[in-house]
Amino acid sequence: MTLDDLLRLPLAELADALVGLTEKERKALAPAMRERRWGRPHEDGQAHYLLAFGILNGAKQVAAAVEFSHLDVGNEDLAVRVLGERRPAWLAALPEALGRGDGNSHWRVVRALERAGLVEPVTAEWYVAGLATGLCGWGWYDIRPRVIDMLRADQEVLDRHFWAMLAAEGGGGAVEWSDGFLAGGDDRNPRTPARPEHTWRYAVTALIAEGRIDRERLLDTTLGTFLRDWRPQAQAWAVEWHAFLDPTTDELAAREGTYARLLAAAHGPVVKLAQAVFGRLLDAGRLDAETFLAATPAVLQRPDKGTVLAQLKLLARLRAARPDLAGSVADAARVALDHEKPDVRERAAALVPAAPVATVAEPLAEVAVERAAPVPVAPVADADELAELFARLVEEAADPVEVERALEGAARLARARPLGAEALARRAAEQAKQWPGPWAGQELRADLAQLALVWLTGAEPGERYSGAFGPSRYYGAGDRTLAAVVSWRVHEVATLVAHGGGVLLSAPVTSDGAIPAAVLTERLRALGRATAPAAYDVAVAALRVPPAEYGSVRPPAAHRAGRAAAAAIARLAAYAPQWERVVGWQPPARTWRDHASTPASADDALSIVLDRSDPLAVIAYDASDGEFVSRFDQVVAQWPLLLPHHPELLAAHAHARLHRGLDRNRAASGPLLDALARSTVRTGPVTCSALAVGLAAKNAAERTRAVDALVDLAAAGLLDAPCLGREVLACLADGVVVGGRVAASLADAARAGRRPARAVVDALRALLPALPGRRDAAAFVEVLAEVAAATGERVTLPEEFAKLAAGRATSVLAAACRRVPA
Repeated sequence: MTLDDLLRLPLAELADALVGLTEKERKALAPAMRERRWGRPHEDGQAHYLLAFGILNGAKQVAAAVEFSHLDVGNEDLAVRVLGERRPAWLAALPEALGRGDGNSHWRVVRALERAGLVEPVTAEWYVAGLATGLCGWGWYDIRPRVIDMLRADQEVLDRHFWAMLAAEGGGGAVEWSDGFLAGGDDRNPRTPARPEHTWRYAVTALIAEGRIDRERLLDTTLGTFLRDWRPQAQAWAVEWHAFLDPTTDELAAREGTYARLLAAAHGPVVKLAQAVFGRLLDAGRLDAETFLAATPAVLQRPDKGTVLAQLKLLARLRAARPDLAGSVADAARVALDHEKPDVRERAAALVPAAPVATVAEPLAEVAVERAAPVPVAPVADADELAELFARLVEEAADPVEVERALEGAARLARARPLGAEALARRAAEQAKQWPGPWAGQELRADLAQLALVWLTGAEPGERYSGAFGPSRYYGAGDRTLAAVVSWRVHEVATLVAHGGGVLLSAPVTSDGAIPAAVLTERLRALGRATAPAAYDVAVAALRVPPAEYGSVRPPAAHRAGRAAAAAIARLAAYAPQWERVVGWQPPARTWRDHASTPASADDALSIVLDRSDPLAVIAYDASDGEFVSRFDQVVAQWPLLLPHHPELLAAHAHARLHRGLDRNRAASGPLLDALARSTVRTGPVTCSALAVGLAAKNAAERTRAVDALVDLAAAGLLDAPCLGREVLACLADGVVVGGRVAASLADAARAGRRPARAVVDALRALLPALPGRRDAAAFVEVLAEVAAATGERVTLPEEFAKLAAGRATSVLAAACRRVPA
């Protein structure tokens, strides 16, 4: 029988045929089976699944073959029959192999093997947590069975697997995800009507009523989730389940000690759940005051104001219900008198007799501004030093100045060879292979490793980056980014080295990337007249000349490279951007268009750097660039050295990376913010916009870099604070940033000293008129009140806020308005 003959058989007959095969026949069919790879799920995928079990030899081989196939619910016994008759030596390893792929689609098969005694009970995490989505098998929404029917049909799953799933970190979350799919109710798709009776929640509720699930045990298991050292996302399901279990007052009172422990949880929703429970117990007259008061200090020390205020409100309710406990309540509330939020301090003071409300702790001092001057970049002395430098850079290329030294040294010492070149060449060959390889614009270490190989072994540089790697295939414009410029420039140096080396015009003279006009002139004169100009070398060299010295560059007119450099300098001298803020892409991102620039060409290095004619065409690629590599920040760290004298242009290029940081933890924007902080000119709107976006980064480390940049610029007297306020306002209006993050970052910046604090007040003054009606207004007004009081500034509130300040409203916003020095 051929493979095609077997595929034409009904599934039951196919299982019979596979059982009857000899090992010789299996081996004969195996090559054709391996070439087939996988079946089509709704045509012959199930047959393909059985064929893999009955023909292939080896757990990994079988698992790879069925990765995209499945068996419908009820057909698992066919797989059990095939393997049960065959009893291969690798059968015990099959569950683990299946779990390395999409284990959920194989869960029922593994369970059937387990029930048949063909494999030992499986305890792997994928299998334990996979019950949630694997129980009902693979299939379209409208053909999956109900969870409750599957649980009733397998008592062992109900007695053992169900509880093990809830005890696994990802188990409960998988249940919630599965219920979202099983419940249906998608109004946009008539094929998915609501089917709540198919869900886990329905099954659990019904089985509790039938007495087949112990409600007390389930409630304790749910609460136990909060006491485990799990990430907050893995505990979220238990908050929902606690709500749908809706414990009675008796059940709550019996577990009051557990709820008291939850008040010290790190995850805010867990603390709020415990607070709600204590509120119910207080209303029912069942609250154990001693337990509650002993657990209260842990809540009052939290930085999130809402949770602390809720706890103080509970304390106030307890004092009203039990006047005899006023002293104990005051002792508990005293912890919040030192809270960083003024309205928390006020609320706590109301519970503590004769307690003064703390004001700003200490007067803010002026910060001495001492900016480190750029230091000279020492050229590499000889081939041995260059080899040592490459040995470091192929492992970590984090220092952009060291990268520049390596490029210049390789060009100058192209014909020299170090001692121990073989060992370095072997390591460079290994590093050049790391994904995605050299010249992809993603991994600077791989680029430098390939350059080292060209220098040491005479290897060919290879084809340069084409802009067709990774996300660029979908977003386009991969050849019009600064990442491409960095990679192409290293490739250009490698080509120079392969042809014997020469003078590198663009090697920086100082650590900030600058090249004095006199030095560039001298380098140009050292080139031969007929030396062909290297496009990226000339462009980067021109960008590194201080604008004030453009007229001092005197390239020899008879030199080809001299004429190219003169043309580049002339273009930069005429550079006069006309910036306009633009918003686009999804999610909404803001960037800056230069109406004076023209579309870039991959053959014109300078145009790629200067082109901001259509930034929305590249922002999607720029924001996704480097997503699948671990050291893309080393590529980004080179960008400031490309633009040492054009902070507004650097800030425009930085926006894509900064927007990536709004919802992702790794944006590689730190080197860009650090470079903006070192600017020696007053900030313009593009730089202020970059700071505004950076202040709202999701990652605390990147927010801190933006705060530090604001502080440095303000301390140096270079921050246009009203402009920053207007850019924050524009970001809020565009729906780009989270206002609470920006407000918290501004508060952090204000604590650094008097100058940054005054800058924050000026920025908030510019923002203030647009705050009425915004949900995040209170966060900004609170910062304004605190900082204005610390600096002695007076602020005129908008009419709506002035009315709140004069009234008796008790909202957070009203209290903040009353604290603003008018």
